[in-house]
Amino acid sequence: MELGSMKMENSTAIVDDMRIPIFFPIQKVSSRSAIAKEFKKNNNQLTRESRWGTVTVRNRILTQHHSDVLYAAIAVSTRTSRFSSGALGIYFSLYNVSKVLNLKWGTATSNQLEEVIREIRDVIIIKHDKDGSNKDYEILKGVSYSSVHKTWRILFHEQFVKVFESSLTLNHSLRITEIASIRGEGNGLIKSIINHCITQEIKNNKIYNINLDKILYILSYSLSLVPTDSNLKSAKRYISKFKKELANFGITYDRKTKNLAYIGTKGIRFISKAS
Repeated sequence: MELGSMKMENSTAIVDDMRIPIFFPIQKVSSRSAIAKEFKKNNNQLTRESRWGTVTVRNRILTQHHSDVLYAAIAVSTRTSRFSSGALGIYFSLYNVSKVLNLKWGTATSNQLEEVIREIRDVIIIKHDKDGSNKDYEILKGVSYSSVHKTWRILFHEQFVKVFESSLTLNHSLRITEIASIRGEGNGLIKSIINHCITQEIKNNKIYNINLDKILYILSYSLSLVPTDSNLKSAKRYISKFKKELANFGITYDRKTKNLAYIGTKGIRFISKAS
C-alpha cells in the first residue's frame, strides 16, 4: 500500500465507493426496473447498509456506464489543477476516454460521453461509516471544455476532494478497459461484483469470501436482504455466463455454498491516507 499527498492524481476511485457502490449494477436505467421503482418510491434516493457502513445515493441512478466513463476520464487525464476553494480539475480527451472504453468514436459517442458526465454532477452521496463519521458530498461541481488547453475539464467538488484524500483509494487504471469491455445481458451485475471484490487487499494468500445473497443486497441487485427467486436465478445465470471474465479477476463461485471467492488479482494498487 502506498502513502501519497496527491491522492487524486495517483488514484482512480475511493474504495468505499466501489465496495458499497454508488453505481448501481445495471448498464442503463429502465423506468420499469425494480431499482428505478424503488428509487422513485423513496423520493429519488436509495440507501444500502453493510458491515462497512451506510451509503445513500440521491437525485439520480448512477449505472455501471457512469462508473466506466468517470474512471476512464480520471485514468486518461493529462493534467490537474487545484483551486483555492479546494476543488480539483482534471483535463482529458473524450476521444481517449472512448478508446479506453472500446467505443466507436464519432459525434454521437462524444455527445453521449459528455451527457453521462453531466448526469454524475446531479448526484449527492451521504455516508455513515461504522466508526461514527458522517460524510455528505457531491462528486462534480462542473463540466466544461477548455479552449485554452483544447481538452475537457471535470471539476471535482471540494467536498468530494476532501473525502477522497481522507479515504483509502485504489488505482485500477490498468484494468479499466477490461472491465468496461464486459458486454451483454447481465454485464452490469458482473462489473459490480468485480469492482466490489477488487477493493479487498489480499495478503498472505488469504481469500475473501462473500455469500451471494449478501453481495446482491450490498450491490442493490436485490432490494431486500433475502433475494427473490427471480433475483437469484438471474444472478446465477449471469455469473455462469461470465465465469471466464470473473476468473480473469480471481473470482470464482461455488454453487453448493453460494459463496463468491476472491483470491486477488494483478494491476490493482492501493493508496492510503497521507500521514
